[in-house]
Amino acid sequence: MTDTAVQQDSLDIGREQIGSVYGKALLAATRLASNTVDVLAEFESLVEDVLQAQPEFDVVLSSPRVSVGDKIRILDNVFSSRMSDHLLTFLKVVCRHERLDCLREICKAARRQDNEQHELVEVTISSAEPLEGRLAQQVEQRIRQTLGSEIAVDYRINPDLLGGIVVRAGDKVFDGSVANRLQQLRSETLRKSFEAAIGALDRFIASEPSEE
Repeated sequence: MTDTAVQQDSLDIGREQIGSVYGKALLAATRLASNTVDVLAEFESLVEDVLQAQPEFDVVLSSPRVSVGDKIRILDNVFSSRMSDHLLTFLKVVCRHERLDCLREICKAARRQDNEQHELVEVTISSAEPLEGRLAQQVEQRIRQTLGSEIAVDYRINPDLLGGIVVRAGDKVFDGSVANRLQQLRSETLRKSFEAAIGALDRFIASEPSEE
């Protein structure tokens, strides 16, 4: 592993630890106010619908060149009438500690901790097309039965799968995608071709007259 890779791993671990600490603080505050569900949904919307969609805004909030005071003014100007007081106050606390660059990690940690406290297994379902309605319900019910637990589902779209789904639950992975089946078919075809070539070579060698 290169020095750069080691440094990146250290940075990632550090950010995850920061996310865990602030996520726990956010859950503690929202439970006192009995609004955990709403605040977490709002926080996830901030990450997915704002920071992800407007990377230049994300850069401003994360930049060490922008002062804490300026960032707080930006938060007030942008979110004061669009965000709950609880989440806005929390963002300002994170800002004062200069950790707005870790909002994704904080949001992810808070959701994971909340799921754990409710004994929900986190499941990621990836598909080439959106799963909706009755089909999504059937897939979720089958996963619940298989895991023997309630689940928290994160749906993701991946056109590379071509069709079918990939389900991840912890360290368990079920790959029922068309792409995976095609890969398996290619692998099986290559294996058979290789075995056929070896067989032909063996026959050729066997048919060669031995030298006296």
